[in-house]
Amino acid sequence: MHKIKTSEQTKMNTARLFYLCLLLILSFGCTRQQTTGNRATRTVISGQVKNLSVYPNAKVFTVEIIDFRGEKTILSDIIKSDGTFKLEFELYIAQDLNIEPIVGRIIAHPGDSIHLDVDFKDIGNVKFSGDAQQSNQQLQKYLNSNYSVGEFHANETGKHDFMSYKIFCDSVRNVLFNKRNDYIKEVKPDAEVRKWTVEFINIKYYESLLMYPFTNGKKENQNVIPPAEYYNFLDRVGEVYNNVLLNTYGYKLLSGYSAAIWNKKAKSINRERVNRDSAQMLFMNEIINTVKIDIFKQMLIGNFYYNLLNMNSLELFENKRAFFKENVQEPFIKIPLENYYQSIKRATENPKIASDIILQKLNDTKGKDIMDSILINHKGKVIYIDCWATWCAPCKAEMPYSKELIKKYEGKDIAFVFICLDSNEKNWKLDLSQLQLAGSHYFCSAEQSMGIRKGLGIEGIPFYVLINKQGQITESSSFLRPGTPDTQKKIDKLLGTK
Repeated sequence: MHKIKTSEQTKMNTARLFYLCLLLILSFGCTRQQTTGNRATRTVISGQVKNLSVYPNAKVFTVEIIDFRGEKTILSDIIKSDGTFKLEFELYIAQDLNIEPIVGRIIAHPGDSIHLDVDFKDIGNVKFSGDAQQSNQQLQKYLNSNYSVGEFHANETGKHDFMSYKIFCDSVRNVLFNKRNDYIKEVKPDAEVRKWTVEFINIKYYESLLMYPFTNGKKENQNVIPPAEYYNFLDRVGEVYNNVLLNTYGYKLLSGYSAAIWNKKAKSINRERVNRDSAQMLFMNEIINTVKIDIFKQMLIGNFYYNLLNMNSLELFENKRAFFKENVQEPFIKIPLENYYQSIKRATENPKIASDIILQKLNDTKGKDIMDSILINHKGKVIYIDCWATWCAPCKAEMPYSKELIKKYEGKDIAFVFICLDSNEKNWKLDLSQLQLAGSHYFCSAEQSMGIRKGLGIEGIPFYVLINKQGQITESSSFLRPGTPDTQKKIDKLLGTK
């Protein structure tokens, strides 16, 4: 999948996609875990801003609470005329949060009451009081200085084979730890900040190593699977996870770690001879044998189930739900996942509500005309939309499967629609003449592309949308690919043929 050029997603999406492909055949097994508790605690962040006139457009303060899925819950409060604001929310576990504007990452524990004094004339000097005062003052010193700066990717990816890239990453990590040593000598931070900063460096290091095989690791005449010694860091990844204070940057590692486990194992097997049951057993055993830290294992299981839901695999999720409940006890994992499941189930049972929300987002954009035209021109039919771009190789790689799908459903009440985003019109016309694709084709201007992306929530392409005969969006994601058997099952269901 290619990211839309203006997307802010990290490269971790590449590893996530690789991992998601495994979800069609893999499942987990593990032992029962311990829990940190089942009840959330009210946490409060309040503050006062001085010299509001310096940034007159800064009207609100927000807190971003990142859960184990990497998803953000954003809460906000308007800055009052006297500069005060107050944010209240539930926390299940101590973790870092992101406060905007100005503040950045802070540490919060369930039940904390934290106060911020912010001066827009002195934005680099936020004052903390209340709970976690010392930790947050020390953390600000670390994050707002050169101590935390280390570039694992800058001008280096694509230049190395696997082992030389690992040596490069080792050198960057050493630089960061040397800076951290200087920081410790100067600031003398408490144990909590010491732990968080160690995990921060290691997470950045592991993320770079996990991503390399799925981004820039593959060169001409080079196998995409790294040598076994490249992955000798895998047994240490789980050390960045704990149920005392979670560094939420670590959530980025979950999918990449799972993909690496399979990548490592795949080198020693003949993929053509491995059936579904064998693949399940190989992957399951590798996870069981390598993951020794309970909370890390729970998070990997949670990530597996989250990705099932992302693929709208409700049946698979429900079939394995009892196993999840038995083996995942941490509320910060199971409660967000349960809420997500319920929201997808409601959308599936009543697609009109979810569809109306999506289409409403298009109303004030230039993409509305495109979608209105599609719905009017194909009224009463199932509609399968393919969002692509002329510069997107993965998009074009799916086109042969689109041709097969179009041929399979010839004469049926289904329309195949292709929307070209963020592309040059001349290149679009050239591609169409070469691809020889049937169906309806739409070219979007830059403004129309922006509207379609905003309305449909497109962060990467190819991206697909299924619309039922009532004109309601029943599903939209990057996983509705034309060559996927599940896609055909969903089309058949909407057509009423199965």
